[in-house]
Amino acid sequence: MAWIETIKENEATGKLKEAYDTYMKKAGSNEMPSILKIFSLSPDAYGPHVDYYQQIAYGKGPLRRYQREMIAVHVSGINHCHY
Repeated sequence: MAWIETIKENEATGKLKEAYDTYMKKAGSNEMPSILKIFSLSPDAYGPHVDYYQQIAYGKGPLRRYQREMIAVHVSGINHCHY
């Protein structure tokens, strides 16, 4: 659970509701992950964050996808973060 104040899925309106709905439809889920809900008070930042993540995780670069994922897992372990 995020320590940052967030807006729940059933309380979202406007751009935030659109962002939530788009994510949940694509993910086949009825709820947003906390890591993405931290953008709920600033929905304009959600799209650029997702674009940045997509580039880092899937864009062209010297590291393969599995290597990027292993780095992320290692850093998350150091930070005691389950993501």
